[in-house]
Amino acid sequence: MNQKEMSSPYPKEFIDMLNRNLSDESRLLLYTLSLYEKPLNKEMLWKLANEYYLEQTGKEKELLSSRYVLDIHTARCEGAGLIELSTHGRTRLYMMTSLGKEVLEHARTISKKNS
Repeated sequence: MNQKEMSSPYPKEFIDMLNRNLSDESRLLLYTLSLYEKPLNKEMLWKLANEYYLEQTGKEKELLSSRYVLDIHTARCEGAGLIELSTHGRTRLYMMTSLGKEVLEHARTISKKNS
């Protein structure tokens, strides 16, 4: 067990379960938030996530194809405690939580092991 796992406030089984159940769309939102490391409004999150997806996959079709799909996956991430919403006036900003960071790091570790 490495130092990071020992210092985690979350049980490994919990992180594993969240990672297994995370949709591709939700995972894309987490990756995007981790890249920019600053709160993003929903429109910017949507735009940057799709740009990142198209760049990484070379596909022509966006993964977050509509505002409806975006709303579903931001709500799922928010409900799971992976992202949080803060309101500044009329602007709603999304940022990753410490749990979201840990799930994303776990996913990256698994991906490296499988490569």
